[in-house]
Amino acid sequence: MCAAKILPPTRTENFSTFLRHPNSVIEKLEQGEIRLVRRGAEDLVIARVSQNSESREALEHLARLIAASLDDATCDRMANSLADEYPWIEFLPVDERREFVGSYFRLLRASAKLGAFGRVTELLNSWEGTAEAYALGLEPVAIDKDFLASDKALVPAPRA
Repeated sequence: MCAAKILPPTRTENFSTFLRHPNSVIEKLEQGEIRLVRRGAEDLVIARVSQNSESREALEHLARLIAASLDDATCDRMANSLADEYPWIEFLPVDERREFVGSYFRLLRASAKLGAFGRVTELLNSWEGTAEAYALGLEPVAIDKDFLASDKALVPAPRA
């Protein structure tokens, strides 16, 4: 497997330096984004709009390429690779691993398009919970969708 850096390294500056000498820090933006390190608060990142747009576009293209190539064999290889980052994948049955990989990359693609990645964390937490259930020996319960769609599934409203 080959690995390549697709993003330049982020340069760092102290936030106080940025406040005292903003022009000297901004000049460095030509070389890439800058991480502003703050004491007692979360760091900030500044970048040119074009750099941010290019990064989002590259991520979107990459996610689209991966999502488009997800046959079973590719999903299996991806699941094996992702297991280094998410070891709980080992507890998922093969078909569930494939479903996870497909969902993961489809959601990454959509998130890259919108620049909003909060749902990715939700998806990972959900699948980790599923893996935990499998690790405990719990099996999913089959749902009879025909029954749920029938009148037999209707429950009368309680009387006041």
